Parts: sequence; C-alpha cells; structure tokens
Amino acid sequence: MAKMLNFRCPSDLLGAIDQLGQQRYPADNNNGCDRSKTLIDIIAAGIKVLSDGSIEVSVSKTSSKTILTEELKSVIKDELLSEFQEVIKRELTGVKQEVDEKLAAFCERINTTEQFESTPKSKKKAPNLLVPVKGAEIPAPEEKAPNKNPAQKANTLTEVDKEVVKQSALIQIWLRVENNNKFIRRKKKVREYIERSCLSYYNAQKVTPSGYDYLVTIFYENDEDLDKQVYDLFREMDSIADMDYCFIEVDASEVGTDRRW
Repeated sequence: MAKMLNFRCPSDLLGAIDQLGQQRYPADNNNGCDRSKTLIDIIAAGIKVLSDGSIEVSVSKTSSKTILTEELKSVIKDELLSEFQEVIKRELTGVKQEVDEKLAAFCERINTTEQFESTPKSKKKAPNLLVPVKGAEIPAPEEKAPNKNPAQKANTLTEVDKEVVKQSALIQIWLRVENNNKFIRRKKKVREYIERSCLSYYNAQKVTPSGYDYLVTIFYENDEDLDKQVYDLFREMDSIADMDYCFIEVDASEVGTDRRW
C-alpha cells in the first residue's frame, strides 16, 4: 500500500530533480517529467549508498546544540518559576498571619469599647468635674469618719490608736490626649473615658472648661504611698489611651509645694 510523502525543498534542488526526471521519466506536463518516479529513484539510491557506507553525511552539531540549549532554558525556566511560586506562597502566608493577628487585636479593643458604651448609665461612675468659680477657693473634700454605735464608744481611744492617720494632697494634673495618627479620631472619647474611670475617683475638678488642667485630692499615709498612687494613675490613663490608638502626655505637681511628678 503506497503512502503519500510531502516535504519542502529549495528551488535549485527542485530544478535538479526535474532535470534528472526529464532524462529518466519525461512527461507532457508543466514539470516535463514524472516527479514521483524520479523522487522514488533518488530516495532508493540514497538509502542504498548511505546503508553500505559509500557516502557519509556529516551531522550538523549546531542543531544539536540549539536543541540542548532550548531544553536547558526550558528546565531552568521551570525551576525558577517553581522557586518563585514557593517564595510568594511563604510571603503571603506570613502577611496573612500578621493581618489576622492585628485584626484580632483590633476586634478585641472594639469589643471592649462597645461593652463600656453599652453599660447602663446607672452602673457607670458619675464624674465629678465641676468648674470652679474664678477667684474662689477650692475646698478639699473631707474624709468620712467611720460609723460607730454606742457600744463601741467605750473603746474609742483603742480604735483611734489602731487607725492609720492619712494626709491629703491637692494635686494639679496637666493631661494631653492625642491620636496616634491622622486617621484616628478618638482622643475626645478617650479623654472623657479617662475622666469617668480614673480622675473622678479622686474628686477631680477642671480648672477651665476646655483646658487640660485638673485638680484632684489624694489621701495618703506617707510619701511613698503618695508617689505610688500618682504613678499608678499615670499608668492607668496611659493604658486606656493605648488601647484606643491614642497616647498621653501628663505632668503633676502638688499645690503649695515644690513636689512634682
């Protein structure tokens, strides 16, 4: 069973084939010969001389090198692409983990703020931030004496000896609250929260309605106790601000003395 063979060849080679065919198999057509028979003879003769070693055809090394170079390029390309994909995968995993951690921290702070704002007003500590009249003296709040029934009056001297006598200090606090960056708008709410949850405990009073100065009264046993209460107050206010993406600057001094914090 004969099969068809198609191939391309240069025009000068095709002319030589037709010239040989016109000698062997002349025909009345455009080529002047029977190309098929001519090509069969040429191929048969070529196979014979190549098989018995009469003629040796040199193998082109350039084509082999070109093929190897292309294969090498393909292998290198695949390896680099695989490494690049692994690097991107690791980077995306790290970014996703960091985003998840920051989102969890942000949600926790939001929940804390929402829980406080949703607390009924009756359960919140009411602030005592009265604005004093200019020129008027600010009386220091008096500490309430413990209740005693008649049966205890006989032991009054003994109980007084056991009680620790506390002093009071009038402290002026300068407090500045600022947002961490221009995209945060929380400093007003943070200041109000600090006034309600921290300063009101010390019967705080604003020196001016829109100013940063407060007057608080702190009862203490000794100098170490006073220092501890002041610095604890600073830390508590700073923690509240930090939880809501803000920061504070604070300064305190005792009225009538040179003591400062």
